[in-house]
Amino acid sequence: MNRKVPGLELFLVLLLPAAICFADNFLPVPSLRNIWANYHLSALIWGLAAVFAFAFKGGLRFPLNGRQRKMFCWAALLCAAAWLTIFFLAGLLNGFGGSPYDHSAAGVGINFFSLALTLAGMEVYRFKISKFLKRKPFLAVFLTGLMFTFFSFPLRRLGFASLPEGIKFAGGILLPAFAESILASYLALLAGPFPSLIFRAVI
Repeated sequence: MNRKVPGLELFLVLLLPAAICFADNFLPVPSLRNIWANYHLSALIWGLAAVFAFAFKGGLRFPLNGRQRKMFCWAALLCAAAWLTIFFLAGLLNGFGGSPYDHSAAGVGINFFSLALTLAGMEVYRFKISKFLKRKPFLAVFLTGLMFTFFSFPLRRLGFASLPEGIKFAGGILLPAFAESILASYLALLAGPFPSLIFRAVI
């Protein structure tokens, strides 16, 4: 008789995000880390993660029918619009920063491909991980939300020189990233990866 080993399965599922975390933060060569690990290498690993999620344990089985998922996709779009409105108003008050990305045609194309691959992989994987905890939805949303929050910024930014700097980081980066991740995890748990992908792609 075959016995299920959920702990082993979850460990295997978490291997790829762990590899991405290592690539993003701990590769020993600075130039390689800056150019490849932060963007293209991690994007490729997230793409592999999406393929693995489709192939592992029966692929992706969505919790709702097509009509219900479509409704959640529209809800995700409305949430993203509200999110952007809030940040736009905050930008009017505090000023807008410049973009650090390459604006050439090749740079835009490469960055778009990397971003699309990363988002697709993250949201498919977010849904896959949440399915392991679907019997405990609050725990599933909280843990996946917390886990994916730390893919939003380099972990080295958690080292603060002073308390005011830490408070500024928490209010300006950590808490907004956590709120975004919690909402994406909630959408993924309820309706699959497409609503959470729409939400995160728009914002």
